[in-house]
Amino acid sequence: MGFSVQVLGVSGADTVEEDVEFIGARDREEQERLLRSGRFREPFLVVMEGSFLGAPVFRRAFPKARIVHVGQNIDRYGHRAALALEPFIDMYAMVSPGQLAHYSVRWPGLRHKFFLMRNIVPWERLYKAIPRRRRTNDVIWIGAWAKKGLRDWAETMERILREKKECRWSLFGPVYGKGHGAFPPYLFQGLDLPMERIEIANLTMADTFTRLTDVRVVLASLGNETGSISTLDAHAAGCAVVTGNDIIYKYANPEGTGIRVTSADERYEAVMRLLEDASLCERLGANGRAFIQREFTEANLRADLERLVWAAESGVRTFISPGPAGEARSEIQAKIKRKVLQLRSRGTGAD
Repeated sequence: MGFSVQVLGVSGADTVEEDVEFIGARDREEQERLLRSGRFREPFLVVMEGSFLGAPVFRRAFPKARIVHVGQNIDRYGHRAALALEPFIDMYAMVSPGQLAHYSVRWPGLRHKFFLMRNIVPWERLYKAIPRRRRTNDVIWIGAWAKKGLRDWAETMERILREKKECRWSLFGPVYGKGHGAFPPYLFQGLDLPMERIEIANLTMADTFTRLTDVRVVLASLGNETGSISTLDAHAAGCAVVTGNDIIYKYANPEGTGIRVTSADERYEAVMRLLEDASLCERLGANGRAFIQREFTEANLRADLERLVWAAESGVRTFISPGPAGEARSEIQAKIKRKVLQLRSRGTGAD
């Protein structure tokens, strides 16, 4: 796109990869020292992925730059701190269409600052290496151990594993950087699970993707997601996916690619239906892969970035939304105005 890029603090070492200059910093103190050192070119755009607390720091360091916070960590229960810093943040880049829709409705006063910048994993390159395996009726969970609903899934799988003696359940906590750890024992507390048919592991994205090609059914979080990468991974691998049923998953696990559930009975019925209907799983999996290849591509991410950059460069403002109450008031005022004009036109004989 013609921009030069500098990245601060991914590791403690300086390096250059694919014309991107990575400036090493081990901690927050060293990052702030580097910002004061003059090593950075004056940026047009500052993109923060991770801690929104850096917004005031970057605003002081680069007062003319446009500051963007990527909303990977703006979730339903942790959003207020990030949105409270909006005086320092020019744009919030939401990482999925569902997240964008959710916050555009919930925070209409900030809607003019919300943009889409889809979570993109290099699935297009992974497609070429997808092995053609015979899929089994095993079930996989993908997601960090703290994701919403894992205990609920454990209770559901206790019943399913008891009834389906041939079924196995694998639980994979993906390793995205440093954010992984041991499986918490409390998640299985009090359950009678056949541990000989359960596998628990932390896997890298590539290893997880390979394992996804072995199974038909994937379980993911029951809510409180942003970009739901685990669900998108499963779609990309051609699996039928069962998730929670909120607005994020309305977009990330849409009709025809999986099943969205809310209650314990729905969880059980969804998984059993999929385990007993291999052809349904194949159809859902094919639709899911087509969905990823259509919506979550690197070309679409580029288009998202181009829209964000255009908005930042042009200086054209989108003004603050009036919100639901203001929109309703505007509708009433428009109807009254139209009615008054109709009455006046009759009085003057105008058409």
